[in-house]
Amino acid sequence: MILNLIQAKVIRLCPALNITPGEAEVALSILDEALEAAAGG
Repeated sequence: MILNLIQAKVIRLCPALNITPGEAEVALSILDEALEAAAGG
């Protein structure tokens, strides 16, 4: 899963053909932070 954050605060999730576990961990941590920020936490 590739996480692409855009200035308009739109989050696009796209399937990735090749992604390492490290890249997946980074993407999920960014998603976690974005969801927490959106929830006000």
